[in-house]
Amino acid sequence: MLSVTISVTAAQDINWSMRPSRNGASPATNLPAELGDDNVVWQKKVGTHQYSIPVIEGNRIYLGVNDSALRNEENHHSTGGGMVLCLDRSTGKELWKHVVPRFIHPRGLDKYFFNNFQCGICSSPVITGKRLYVVGGDATVRCLNKADGSLVWIYRFIDELDVVPHDVCGSTILLNDGKLYVCTSNGTDQQHASMPNPKAPSLIVLDEETGKLLALADENISEGTSHGQWSSPAFGRIKGKDLIFFGGGNGKCYAFEALKTVSDKVQTLKRTWVTDCNPHEYRFNKDGTKIPNSSWRKKTIGGPNPIIGTAVVFNGRVYVAIGQSPYHGRGNGMLNCLDAETGKVIWRTDVVKRTTATVAIADGLLYVSDFSEQMHCIDAETGKSYWIHELESDVWCASPVVADGKVYIGTSRNHMWIFKAAKKKELLSKIRLDSTPTTVVPVDGQLYVPTQRALTVYK
Repeated sequence: MLSVTISVTAAQDINWSMRPSRNGASPATNLPAELGDDNVVWQKKVGTHQYSIPVIEGNRIYLGVNDSALRNEENHHSTGGGMVLCLDRSTGKELWKHVVPRFIHPRGLDKYFFNNFQCGICSSPVITGKRLYVVGGDATVRCLNKADGSLVWIYRFIDELDVVPHDVCGSTILLNDGKLYVCTSNGTDQQHASMPNPKAPSLIVLDEETGKLLALADENISEGTSHGQWSSPAFGRIKGKDLIFFGGGNGKCYAFEALKTVSDKVQTLKRTWVTDCNPHEYRFNKDGTKIPNSSWRKKTIGGPNPIIGTAVVFNGRVYVAIGQSPYHGRGNGMLNCLDAETGKVIWRTDVVKRTTATVAIADGLLYVSDFSEQMHCIDAETGKSYWIHELESDVWCASPVVADGKVYIGTSRNHMWIFKAAKKKELLSKIRLDSTPTTVVPVDGQLYVPTQRALTVYK
């Protein structure tokens, strides 16, 4: 395979995790409209599960994977945990790894149900200066030395806050003004029956340099959460005010004032607004009784949904969809467009069904996939649906990316679909990959495609 040297693009343009708005759009150009063996630059086998979006800086790539590739090397062995990998951008050669062992709950404490599916590191790394920040699969925030992967400091959700994560710790950190905004993934117990600690915070703020807890959101978000919490916080400067946006496991979207001052005491984030992204009829029957949530034991089409994807800030608006874990089945959904200043609903549409995806917006068009095997193109201003394409498979571990006039989306049947970014639907290509693709990373002239088992670069 060909080895190349690539020019550097601004990190915030390349990397979703560094993009405060969380929009899945990129200014990259000269990207492939088809993927195949003839336009592969290099491929690196990385394990059996990969969910984080790779991060590119200079001639290095950083990504989260599971630890299935460990074979008693360097005193490490596979525990069902994860790793942060650093690869050479030109060749895919491994430069260093940081191993995060699987969390083993204390005997008798069966309230913990996470880190059980060998998902590894599901958080995309965030980089600034000489540091790298990531949420570990063992319910930690880890600050690493970017040069060699050594640990600088660690913050433990369970020890410090009595958080009980569910399934995975799957959010990506938001870095703003020297502060780390982090979702804790607090959720239900092993039996999916109750919240072991509904008072535990869902969103916290840590000091970038030391890992000290600075603030938390005291909104009882966990009390209304029926499963887990995995949405990543987003940032927007709205009419001169810095706001943090967060999708809760209770199905509500929150706006908080960004933390400006630091004190010796742990502060409470000031809420600006909160909006229920579920309409009333999703939560209550006509007689006023509550509609139960869908679950893996009893899948239902109706009922309220949490927010799993990430809120996107665009042109003074916040776009956020609701959805469920794929184990809970297909059902009703809702894509919401909210006023970023007030939280007022500008428009909402139920044409988008349950989804775990984050939207991508470019040239006035919004793209989003859902778990009902559909890809949508929607007018970002009005909510009008321009086209829908049947993807022949559900989508739950990828979000669409729009760049260079193209829209990329991967499905759970291992297909990568490429559409023309336009009001009129045009399929450019479709290819079956080695395993399920997750969210791609476009860079000028090249497309980085992570799948469950490999990272492949196409030109």
